[in-house]
Amino acid sequence: DLHSFPTRRSSDLLVGGTMCSLMAIPNEGYVFGNWTNNGQMISPNAEYTFLVAGDMNLVANFASENPIAFADENVKAICVANWDTNGDSELSYAEAAAVTNLGEAFQNHWEITSFNELQYFVNLTSLRGYEFSYCGNLTSVVIPKNVTNIHYYTFHYCQNLEQIVVDEGNMVYDSRENCNAIIETASNSMVVGSKNTVIPNDVTSIGAGAFSGRNITAVSIPTSVTTIGYSAFGECRNLTSIIIPNSVTYMETYAFQYCRLADRKSGSAGMP
Repeated sequence: DLHSFPTRRSSDLLVGGTMCSLMAIPNEGYVFGNWTNNGQMISPNAEYTFLVAGDMNLVANFASENPIAFADENVKAICVANWDTNGDSELSYAEAAAVTNLGEAFQNHWEITSFNELQYFVNLTSLRGYEFSYCGNLTSVVIPKNVTNIHYYTFHYCQNLEQIVVDEGNMVYDSRENCNAIIETASNSMVVGSKNTVIPNDVTSIGAGAFSGRNITAVSIPTSVTTIGYSAFGECRNLTSIIIPNSVTYMETYAFQYCRLADRKSGSAGMP
């Protein structure tokens, strides 16, 4: 996995405005992963040159060349086919750390069920959309700590997604209260939900496409929520019951498109 080594020592004091260069050199069995400052990734390059502008907490992160033990052999096969650079039919922590874009590698792979090892793809910063679309049997995933952008259709039509965990080191997203969802921390907006999501009481909006295509039957929305985004529950074809509190004052178009709602209870906000 990823190992961290701080660079700061008492002799490392530098005057502001000074240019500084650092070189991270891994020990045998490891490769360089990235540089972080206060937990945020700032460079994927072993040699890092920067202007000292204030206090910094620089950490050099290294990845082991040992292979990852995948719980799902189908996920392993996809990873090896795409990112096994040394040809040993395994994916090491180091090889996972070198990946910066998943592309279309996992799209339409109904056979995959679990990808908690995604957390080891530590240089992945963006899930641009549709990376896991139509992975209908995917049930669990762990979001890496350096992902700072997640498109709302990243898990489009992952019908049976049950468990979503965000790495605790992530500075942008969280899965507070074991809610089995992805929440944008600063805005308290739910970005991605799952079959087992319990919407926390401090969430203020349910984002566009958050539950799109999920195999859910009922939803209870807390009174903290004021906005329901575009197609938030679109194509949830088994959704038959939902409680919309009167705190919801804005609902975008197609929020419940193709849902078979037999029991929808609304508050006094006059929602359609």
